Amino acid sequence: VTLNLITSSVNFSTLSPGQSENTTTGTPAPLAIQNDGNSFIDINISIFQSDWLWDSIQQASAYYRYKIDNYTGETGSFNWTGSQTAWANVPASNTTVIDFFNYTDATDTAEIDVYVEVPSGEGAGVKSSQLIFTGWYVREI
Repeated sequence: VTLNLITSSVNFSTLSPGQSENTTTGTPAPLAIQNDGNSFIDINISIFQSDWLWDSIQQASAYYRYKIDNYTGETGSFNWTGSQTAWANVPASNTTVIDFFNYTDATDTAEIDVYVEVPSGEGAGVKSSQLIFTGWYVREI
């Protein structure tokens, strides 16, 4: 099991309270993850616990969301119905997000779109967060 974040960061630049932005338009680019191993895998997502994005709200809220999507030119890289392809709150603990992720070169990449909305009570300053992606071997069906 070998994962590679080929796009490993998203910069939303300057946002004010009440403003939202996401990566579905490609600006900024979404995260992109590639299965560089030699087997089908599942992938979990979680947030680094001391690295929550906002100071004014609790974890796992609609102010910080993600969804899985096809990477351009690599449709079919994962099981669509078993993956988190609709917006969901970034979880505080491990949650499976990509199901049966392929390893063959033509279909081994997926996008992780990110959505942020600045809470109305959020103070000014630079905000950042780290997501953790964990992959594990899945027996082929």
